[in-house]
Amino acid sequence: MQSMVERLPGVAPPIHRSNPDSFTDTPFAEEIASVEMPQKFSFPSIKMYDGTEDPDDHIAQYKQRMVAVVLPKESREATMCKGFGSTLIGPALQWYINLPTRSISSFAGLSDKFVEQ
Repeated sequence: MQSMVERLPGVAPPIHRSNPDSFTDTPFAEEIASVEMPQKFSFPSIKMYDGTEDPDDHIAQYKQRMVAVVLPKESREATMCKGFGSTLIGPALQWYINLPTRSISSFAGLSDKFVEQ
């Protein structure tokens, strides 16, 4: 019925509202999602990736930048995972946003999925 209404001439399409709980959806498993980011941490600058260049190269650059930053051992894996999305734009960011909930449990797993996409 909804699709029939949307096709009627002169009828504005319905406004789709976000699920109010969607901000809590995360692609990260609990062991990553529950780790707090280090205080006063800022991600090193890196060229944004839009999906048109070599994904292996982007992963290598990201790892190199993150290795240069001193991170507490207990939060290193989570920080690597959580920060990766901030290096993506365009179709690459859309891919990241659409990762299944709780599907990533390590940076290695995230890297593998990223290169495969």
